[in-house]
Amino acid sequence: MKLHALFAAVVLTSLAALPALADEGGNEEAAAIAHRYGVEEFDRIEALKFTFNVREGTTTISRAWAWGVGSGKVSLATRIGVRPFTHALNLVSAAPPSPQDRRVAGWFESDRRWLLLPFQLINDRNADITLEEELPLPVPPGIADCLLVDPVETAHPPRADAYEIFYGPERFILQTVLRPNGAPSPSMVLVWSELARVGPIRVSLRRKTADGRTEMWFSDVAAKLAGGTDWIAAKPGR
Repeated sequence: MKLHALFAAVVLTSLAALPALADEGGNEEAAAIAHRYGVEEFDRIEALKFTFNVREGTTTISRAWAWGVGSGKVSLATRIGVRPFTHALNLVSAAPPSPQDRRVAGWFESDRRWLLLPFQLINDRNADITLEEELPLPVPPGIADCLLVDPVETAHPPRADAYEIFYGPERFILQTVLRPNGAPSPSMVLVWSELARVGPIRVSLRRKTADGRTEMWFSDVAAKLAGGTDWIAAKPGR
């Protein structure tokens, strides 16, 4: 999948479900995964910073973010072509957003969702989640339980993307499968690795395809807790 298509797919897609729409097993497992990554502790985080990196072949894109979780203030540092680009916006501002604001907000939503995908399983409202037990892993060997995240049908195409989330007995995500527009065949399978703690929550710092051609990783990840002044850097660990 080309980089621009990957970004567009993530921007346009919600990755989770309203619990009432999931089957009982899917709902329970979605909550268990979010819990394992520390969703109950997320409200302790006042600010989060991270750099989203994605490489396909020899092309790499990086975007460095600083996010005031409570304030909604976001700042970006990246490059567009060879030129440095910075932008700041407030996601909760009542003022009409500029075209540049909308563009940057779309990038941020995309990158934030990839970093915090486990939490989206209980935060979003536009998909059905179904549990399938003991399926072969898309990238063998092994078997794992899987949450099928299917977009709710709408009257306005295109249909959102579907996902398959494979996870282990400890409720950590092992692999994710993307099926654009709900297609039966996957366009991309990502293997998750490098689990780390960032203050009270856990995140995966790296995902890549089996052939290594496409890779996504997060660098310079750190959190500032409410009432604190120091940044807490991500450290490897479960």
